[in-house]
Amino acid sequence: LVSTNDSNLRSELLGNARVALEWSFSSRDDVGIGTSLAAVAAPFLSELSLLTECHRLTGRALAALGDADRGTRREMELQASLGSSLMLTEGYRDEARFALTRALEIAEALGDPYFQMRLLRGLHNFHVGIGDFGKAIVLAQRNEAVANKTADPSAIAMANWMLGLSNYFVGNQLAAEANCEALLARPSVPRTSSRYFGFDSHTQMRIRCALAAIRWFRGFPDQAARMARDTIEEQATVEHPATFTTCLIFSGFMFVRIGNVAVAQDLIELLIAHTQKHSLGPHHGVGLGLKGALAIHYGEAEAGVRLLRNAIDS
Repeated sequence: LVSTNDSNLRSELLGNARVALEWSFSSRDDVGIGTSLAAVAAPFLSELSLLTECHRLTGRALAALGDADRGTRREMELQASLGSSLMLTEGYRDEARFALTRALEIAEALGDPYFQMRLLRGLHNFHVGIGDFGKAIVLAQRNEAVANKTADPSAIAMANWMLGLSNYFVGNQLAAEANCEALLARPSVPRTSSRYFGFDSHTQMRIRCALAAIRWFRGFPDQAARMARDTIEEQATVEHPATFTTCLIFSGFMFVRIGNVAVAQDLIELLIAHTQKHSLGPHHGVGLGLKGALAIHYGEAEAGVRLLRNAIDS
């Protein structure tokens, strides 16, 4: 699964892994093999956007984990994959935060800076998702300190992206713009590094969408619209549902704000269909909220408020 980009071969290998997992969990004598295999398989289920399967598998493996494996790398891998997959499919719930926090505690105890950064990124995403931008900045700064100790350029780049995103959400648009532009000048990192940092071509897509939104805030709507359209057209050919969702959300908000109703409507309907197809529950709620905002723009206040309330509940 790690070494091949052949989708057919990956499907075959994944099928074999599923059979092995089912076999190992079917007997108490082999459950240790199951938890070990689950810890290895979970990140790749996530990478393949099989997020519901990922959180079901990791939850099952954690429930079967023996006392001797508590506080180990195996538990850390399982908790990390559980937290990130839960967050994307079921929302910013305490279960997701607890899993990511537990994994971070283990990574710190094991002295693994790269896994610490991966988990700090997950917790940063969690707090951005619930609107706690003050906590998000603290986590971004904490991540920067860990990255600087490694002196790894890829780690430092990811840390800068987290700080740039935090600046965007608290309104420091000049700082966020400078950060995004500097990061886009960097080449993509190797595949092995991107597993930890997430700083790859998909992250660059997110940065470009964020930069488009920043340009709109700074008073350059034509630049913003052109950049958003180009990014969406390019991303539509890349099979990475979570990244495409992020691009649609940033761009949908921006076109609603610009007042380009036709483009906004197309993007919002695409967002709703896309998130429903890939079981990205929290982002589906964002799509409903945007649809409600657009309905109010059309003068359909009652329908719009109903959609907004449903989105807030979601």
